[in-house]
Amino acid sequence: MGQIWPFGSRFLSTSTSALFCVFSLVGFSACAHPAHDLFQQGLEHHKAGRNQQAIQAYSEAIKQDGSLVEAHLNLGAIFYEQGEYEKAEREFSWVVRKDPSRAVAHENYAKTLEQLGKDNEALREWQDAETREERPTYKESARKQRLRLEQKIRQQSSQPSDVDIPPSFDVPPNPNDLALVIGIEKYQHVPNVPYARADARTVEEYLHNLGYEPRNVESLLNEQATLANLKIAVESTLPRRVKPDSRVFLYYAGHGSPDPLTGDTYLLPHDGRPDHLTQTGYALTDLYAQLGELEASQVVVAIDACFSGIGDRSVSSTGRSSKITPPVLAAPRVAAITATHGDQISFPKKDQPHGLFTYYFLKAIQDGHAHLGEIFDTLGPQVENDARLQGHAQSPSLRSSAPNARAFSLWGGK
Repeated sequence: MGQIWPFGSRFLSTSTSALFCVFSLVGFSACAHPAHDLFQQGLEHHKAGRNQQAIQAYSEAIKQDGSLVEAHLNLGAIFYEQGEYEKAEREFSWVVRKDPSRAVAHENYAKTLEQLGKDNEALREWQDAETREERPTYKESARKQRLRLEQKIRQQSSQPSDVDIPPSFDVPPNPNDLALVIGIEKYQHVPNVPYARADARTVEEYLHNLGYEPRNVESLLNEQATLANLKIAVESTLPRRVKPDSRVFLYYAGHGSPDPLTGDTYLLPHDGRPDHLTQTGYALTDLYAQLGELEASQVVVAIDACFSGIGDRSVSSTGRSSKITPPVLAAPRVAAITATHGDQISFPKKDQPHGLFTYYFLKAIQDGHAHLGEIFDTLGPQVENDARLQGHAQSPSLRSSAPNARAFSLWGGK
């Protein structure tokens, strides 16, 4: 366990289970205040090892002043030391929501999440801590923790998933079906997206078994998926190769990003920057408009990203949740199935090296479902239930202006 160092001290242990702690009186005025006095009592009890009295004093201070961030930080530290990680998680998560600029809160939260086995969420917090920390020594410490956890997650992801090997489908190939598969795990300017590349590669393997000829499946992975390459693929390659009987499928795994001023939503390319989103992102409205102009029999888009702006597969220039404006799908031949609804967060599948949405999307195909309505009806409840077991809310959505969108088929199916 990490040692508690009150009064603004900070302790960095070499143990991977260590906790970073900063306790200070930032924000208190010199005048007397009941919350101030209670907080001081909590610190005195805390220093003396009287944890139960400290918990009571900190809790009373919070009742007097609900915005007392330091009391929540210290409560979380005590709960962590006592092995009460769920209670520590509650305190630290409150702080990062209340004051996301505090790097130490993200660090404490990350260590607690790791103790709870929530490695992907912990990775996001280490990334936030590294981004927000201004002091070089602590910034480097957060970077090392991020690299350590990324390596751990990569090792876990090397274990095969039960959806990684696609079954053999008795499907005659359609030489005119086209697919564009985009998976961005590594970014130039923002935190990485665990499993996004693995998601895309597995989807690509499924498409080959579903009758899409390899020459008709274009993949853009990591550094290949720049804004320029995305636009070339969508706005030049697909229009040039599409035929009237083509089924077009576009898959995307990576970050989504909201414009905090307009609420417009964007896919974030490998070289994208949330602080220059209109210049470096690919607006979903533009994407759907371009796909709607294709002379194809149908166009299906599957997106394992989210647009909350606060993770896990979403980033924003503010680091805070934004109210988003859903893009319009006006073209009658385009349908989109996405990982989340509204400003929810898209999460990974616990104990599986895939996004939660992608995992159940592949599961539905694996079970023989071909039509978009069947796939959505199958994966929707599974994603919702799985997310709820992890303590989250995630509801996939299906949107289209086509009256027969549910009948769109990705392959021959049953």
